Amino acid sequence: MRRKILTLHLLLAAFMAPAFIMVAVSGGLYLLGVKGAEAETNISAPSQETFDIVIDESRNPSDLEADVRALINQLGLDIDFEYLRVRGTSLTTRPTSREHLFVSNTDQGLEILKRTPDLQSSMMELHKGHGPTLYKTYQKWVAVGLIFVMLSGLWMGLSNKALRQRTLVSLGLGLVTFVVLILL
Repeated sequence: MRRKILTLHLLLAAFMAPAFIMVAVSGGLYLLGVKGAEAETNISAPSQETFDIVIDESRNPSDLEADVRALINQLGLDIDFEYLRVRGTSLTTRPTSREHLFVSNTDQGLEILKRTPDLQSSMMELHKGHGPTLYKTYQKWVAVGLIFVMLSGLWMGLSNKALRQRTLVSLGLGLVTFVVLILL
């Protein structure tokens, strides 16, 4: 049993390594002030007589989504999206880890910005869970896998007499550090 858990622990850790390296790199760079950037292109909106979107959080999401798809089609843009994030009178197509639109109702009509994230900005959007739906599902499974890897690692360390004391000291130091930093 121990050998199977060790094998699963190692295989799962190796499988998830790319996801955790990306999270560590993007999060570390972000905390160091490298937040990434998005290139913005102002898109000329069609006249209100030709096209009008009422952006309102109370609207039926599928109607609003259909309006946005029609707008993208009318503008001849090659932008695909999976869902919308609506805030007040503006919306953003998601995922934002790739080229996306920001659309806002203004007194002058629609304001449309095409945003293209650089690598760091794209990684941060994935890090924050703003990626494609399939990637978000993958992230959920990676989170479950991480819990298994952490708990199985602790179990293996605590069940091995030679490693037990070092595991307990390391766990204790980690817990104290975690709690102290939260309370500061």
